[in-house]
Amino acid sequence: IVNTNNTSDKTCYRDMLENNRAAAYYYNGPTIDCIQRGDRVFLYHTRVGVIAAGMATTNPQIGEWEGNPGEQHYVGLRFDFKADPYTERDKCVPAWEINQALGISHKFRQTRFAITREMADKILELMRKRHPAPANTK
Repeated sequence: IVNTNNTSDKTCYRDMLENNRAAAYYYNGPTIDCIQRGDRVFLYHTRVGVIAAGMATTNPQIGEWEGNPGEQHYVGLRFDFKADPYTERDKCVPAWEINQALGISHKFRQTRFAITREMADKILELMRKRHPAPANTK
């Protein structure tokens, strides 16, 4: 799970959703470097919940942020689900709901943290309920 950095910078989540990536910035940047191509990745937005789920399509890369070279570490993502945390809040999965479904009390505030397969599967299940499949158009 990668935190969208909303507490420090209100624009980071947009960069991640629009540019299909999970990222960390400045001194937190290297926390992303353990994510590898093929890993399942979730984006968590503080005070909202999980806003996106996808698969890493690249190994870690280093880029520029706000004109500062080397200050953004990121991996490319192919999203299975994504939602704007402000206009599509009903499509996001709050931390309390994940904790309740699994009977745990996990804190979601870290920049990046690993979760169990059981937790990943539960988050995906909860996201599927909020993102109905498109109607058959035949």
